[in-house]
Amino acid sequence: MLGASVSALLACAALAGATSEFDEPLVELHAHDCATEGHAPPAADRGKAATVPTLVNYALTPTVIPSTATGTVRLATRIDGPAPTSVQLVSNWGTTYNLVDNGTSGDATAGDGVYSVLLPVQQILSRRTTDDVFRVDIGFIDVYSGSTRTMRVNGSAQVRAPEIPAVTVKSLGANAQMSQHILNVSPAALFRTHNLTTPDIASVAQVAYQYLADQFDFVNIVFDRAQIESRYHFYTRNAVSGIGGSLVNNNGQYGGSSKLIGITVFPLSDYFDGASPAHQHELGHQWINFLANSTTSSGSPHWPASTMAADIMGLSIPGSGAGGNFGCKLTPEGNGLRTAALSASRAMSFNPLDLYLMGLMPASEVPDQWVVTDSNFGANWATLCDGRLLTSGFTRLTVNDVIAANGTRSPAYTSSQRTFRVATVVVSDGLLSADAMAFYNYFAQRMEARERLPMHEGFSKQLSAPFFVATGGRGALIATVDTAVVVPTRLTVVEYFHAGLNYYFMTSRDNEKALLDGVPAWARTGVTFPMLAYPEPAVSGNVRFYFDKIAKGGTRGSHFYTINTADVTALTALNPTNAAIAQKPQNEGVDSFAYRPNGSGVSATCAAGQVPVYRLFRGSKFPDDPNHRFTTSLAVYNQFVAQNWDGEGVAFCVPAN
Repeated sequence: MLGASVSALLACAALAGATSEFDEPLVELHAHDCATEGHAPPAADRGKAATVPTLVNYALTPTVIPSTATGTVRLATRIDGPAPTSVQLVSNWGTTYNLVDNGTSGDATAGDGVYSVLLPVQQILSRRTTDDVFRVDIGFIDVYSGSTRTMRVNGSAQVRAPEIPAVTVKSLGANAQMSQHILNVSPAALFRTHNLTTPDIASVAQVAYQYLADQFDFVNIVFDRAQIESRYHFYTRNAVSGIGGSLVNNNGQYGGSSKLIGITVFPLSDYFDGASPAHQHELGHQWINFLANSTTSSGSPHWPASTMAADIMGLSIPGSGAGGNFGCKLTPEGNGLRTAALSASRAMSFNPLDLYLMGLMPASEVPDQWVVTDSNFGANWATLCDGRLLTSGFTRLTVNDVIAANGTRSPAYTSSQRTFRVATVVVSDGLLSADAMAFYNYFAQRMEARERLPMHEGFSKQLSAPFFVATGGRGALIATVDTAVVVPTRLTVVEYFHAGLNYYFMTSRDNEKALLDGVPAWARTGVTFPMLAYPEPAVSGNVRFYFDKIAKGGTRGSHFYTINTADVTALTALNPTNAAIAQKPQNEGVDSFAYRPNGSGVSATCAAGQVPVYRLFRGSKFPDDPNHRFTTSLAVYNQFVAQNWDGEGVAFCVPAN
């Protein structure tokens, strides 16, 4: 199978080379796109039998530019195939530069196929804007054969600015170092910046596991250069049945880890961001889509044109299998499906069927999906998704259809893993600088984010989709690589009171605590209690809703927390688009995690080692002044009930200490 997967990947490379402009978010290729089930990664890099001058990779020196840099930086490109007539950078500041391979103008070695030029660093740094997110577009690199442009690549520079904090770096010897969130290795025998090919991934993983503890579910391998290839994911081990994938364990090839389940490869460092939808997309390929259902197999390893394809896992582009955006909303209407165009910059999440396959949603909560079987619509959706009503050429797909064709998922939802540890390994030609360590550490840590963050990949500037957000708080990633660093498993909820508003508020979010502590009107009440930081089968997410302008004549809002699925469903139904609408509940996400009580009301009980958290509501007896309060003290609870607050009993259970 390994040889077959390499051949298929080479076929995909030919498809990629047919485009004159390369911007990875527009067309992504994955090992899954061409390799059966994705557990047989390429044994070596994509070979390029180039018949025209072809840009294989590029890099700036330094690969991460400090924002205080002066002078020049070196742009170097590796060209494969026949010698080009010219290689040019059409810069964003209006100057066109000729890159040379003659040992001058910053070129290190004449005649080695590496074309170089020196660029004024201030032209790059002066163009950095906040929405660049530390990756500054520098222009287009063009390759010519005669007067024919054979390739165009958009280039960017990575910048370490003061907003990216410095990190502590541990030396692990001559060829490795580690910060809290990345391992940096420099295997000279495997990697040089301008080698034509990407190193054998199994060999890189074996090097990494000389330094990694066997505690990681996933490994990201990021190469410190821009190799013109797409990121991809493959599973090294699969013990999950009912999702269509083969049960397999190939971990012996990748360092012998017993815990590892998959590896994601990032040949272009510019496209590594732990918070990006693409990062979650690749992780999603651990489980998606290998289904045996005839209605979905045409879309493997992504989805066919369907309600599933409009989310993070996307559409398999007809004719190539490459992953692409499906910006079409399909909504049942009578006996048809109504189409509506979606913004390419929309906030992305996993679809409920994705979440079921990942073990993050029970089958009972997966709504029916719809698959377009009309191949013409699938190939031409961008023009046909214009508001029309489809009256034929589609079919319903239920979770029971999936179970019938693939079997029941095992492990089941009630025992499936929710939190995953990810080790990010940056492979470089020589150990990274302190600036580069801080830069990559920053982008690795972003995978732990619990809110959407600004992001920038290629031509796309939009909000990100960290794993926690993309799964609706059902799953989480831990990015800490240094196992000497203790990962906190609990959060501390702090209660505040605003005397002027006569309003109680609690939060576990550190940024909100810092904000409130800086506002004199808000005072800590002294009430705190622990909550769990990560999802696991025995706990539920504590979801926070905000009702804007619901109190004091529309001048004040109010918050509500619940771990009850029925509450979440009912409140979501009141505001399905989750828009900021006055007096409507807006879902602010999962705040933390808590245990479910046994029973209900004030007499509900918690398991040993847990304490109850009671919920009070200042409701109808206090017109236009709603407020919820939470307390672990039964005495306080009874005191407020005596003051005409509504006692709502035990809301959830938390660790006793």
